[in-house]
Amino acid sequence: MKISDAIERTYLKLREEYDFYIALEFINGNYYVYRHKSLYDKATKKRKTESEYIGKITREGAFVKKAATKGEKRLEEAKAIIESYGGKISWSAIEEDRESIITDTGIDSGILTELSGNARESTSNISKKLGVSESAIANHIRNLEEKFGIKYTIDMTLEQFHHYQFIAMARFIEEKPNFLEIKKLLEGDPRIRLVLSTRGAYDLFIFMFAQGPLEAEGIVYKLRSDELLANYKAEWHVTYHSQSYGFIPFRDKFFDLMEERIWRRERDNAQRKRPEQFFFREYATLRELNQNSKVPFNLIDKKYGLKKDSARYTYNQLLDNESIRNATITMAKPPIKGTAVFILEQMEISKFNNSKKEYLKYRLAEEDTPLNRFIFSGDIGSPYGLIVIAPLYKEGDLEKLESELLHAAKGTKIRTSMVSNIIVGELGYRKIDVKKTHLYKRLQE
Repeated sequence: MKISDAIERTYLKLREEYDFYIALEFINGNYYVYRHKSLYDKATKKRKTESEYIGKITREGAFVKKAATKGEKRLEEAKAIIESYGGKISWSAIEEDRESIITDTGIDSGILTELSGNARESTSNISKKLGVSESAIANHIRNLEEKFGIKYTIDMTLEQFHHYQFIAMARFIEEKPNFLEIKKLLEGDPRIRLVLSTRGAYDLFIFMFAQGPLEAEGIVYKLRSDELLANYKAEWHVTYHSQSYGFIPFRDKFFDLMEERIWRRERDNAQRKRPEQFFFREYATLRELNQNSKVPFNLIDKKYGLKKDSARYTYNQLLDNESIRNATITMAKPPIKGTAVFILEQMEISKFNNSKKEYLKYRLAEEDTPLNRFIFSGDIGSPYGLIVIAPLYKEGDLEKLESELLHAAKGTKIRTSMVSNIIVGELGYRKIDVKKTHLYKRLQE
């Protein structure tokens, strides 16, 4: 529930005054302030959260502090007040999924940043970094998981295994095909990573994997020759694309392709695996972490019959060779109004080169939003230039971004498309610290 500015200002001021975590809750039309404490219950052998009533905030923003009475047990007094309104003051942090209204979105933003940078980070470490109790962090994470549809996954780039990224862009000249039929055609191909139907400069974006340009062009030629598309007039571009910022999650279907390329000494009759092949432990670790990057390594070992600590060793090895950039998150329900895809065609390369540093700085600049300013960016070869994908929150964001991109990336012209539907796959909506990105490293270099 949205609260008034007066109540929010008072609550934020209280948070600065108290040296412990406080929460704001809305009960029967009134706003109450509590101190949350995490305790270990020896009887149940579970952690529980106890709340101590501190006072209430009126609708005008005045704070009415709880009157202290000698001999009273403060917890019992708080409990009596809350229960008189039909609420509870203590609950098991493990057994109950109870939302509290927390107006300080800075905590949520901090948690999203930590999980985006390392989804395997412990609640204890996040608690220390943000200066908030473990129980409060756990409650916030549960609320964020439900609110935004958070999925734990990994940011992979498998160029070490000769899997390269390509994109096909199509603009239909007259009639447009049935995109749901295209979904049926494409979703079974493990090389297809993401398919977007759009409005604007282009009608269709297909992100895919291939071991080279010929394979990528073959995928598109086969698609265009299918009876679903063969009779539609369209302009097509097929090009490589890099991943300088953000990520596009892997579909689980991709691992069917990986499974075909597992190196087995007895089957391949070779002493060494080829560059495009995977060890079984690499396949197992990547597949499980892609589905859930928080899964314990020992469970991966057990599920696939690996030696003890094989999954942990493999994970660290894949981090070292940058096949995995990091364990991260993506959101199925991002808090946005829409998503835009910008193609920046480099018309005057000298102007662009002279402004490149400023463009990179602009790309890395962040705003106070639940997601990064841009979801994804990279270079493309046809048309020669850049691809940028961005979330939109309100009216005017699209025009603002177009203007800023053209100002930062001099010597370019822009082609804008609005995402109508994600037909296959998903986009990597998250909030990562820009200092942990590949683009930041490029700028430093």
